[in-house]
Amino acid sequence: MVAGGANVVCFTTDVARRSGAAVPSLKLSTNTPLFLRMGDDMDLNCGTIVDGEVSVEEMGRRIFHALVATASGFEDQK
Repeated sequence: MVAGGANVVCFTTDVARRSGAAVPSLKLSTNTPLFLRMGDDMDLNCGTIVDGEVSVEEMGRRIFHALVATASGFEDQK
């Protein structure tokens, strides 16, 4: 994606992997246990969907707003 011109990347993971992206990236945890364990390395906990805390639509809004903030140069999205 970066080679194709992407300026921001959303990286989903269910294990603690680093993306290694050469552009700003949002790391999206797919489950809450991972987010709790690796919260310092994750930007958003998408596991709250499975936990029944937020809807897919609401999480989509959160991801979108974090993506816009990241693209605008704001660092802390938590």
